[in-house]
Amino acid sequence: MNKQLEKSRTRWRRWLGNKTRCDKSNYLTLLESNWLGWVNEVLGDLYVPIGYGAARQDIKELYLMAINHANMTQLRRLDNIYAIELAEAGR
Repeated sequence: MNKQLEKSRTRWRRWLGNKTRCDKSNYLTLLESNWLGWVNEVLGDLYVPIGYGAARQDIKELYLMAINHANMTQLRRLDNIYAIELAEAGR
């Protein structure tokens, strides 16, 4: 397996773990269209629509599946989504 790909997946798995911690509610931001659009793009036919009533663990599992399926180009797109979110938060 490509070491760079696995390194990127590991980084995003850690991010997901922090994002979905039980003592935080910021996991709900994962339901925004940019994030879910990425998951849908990566998973294709495996994507199961998820809404605001979804449990934290269901959201985490969906994103974990997408991270594990993503190729390097898709993970770079995720990097871009994250960078845009940070830039908009800094406004």
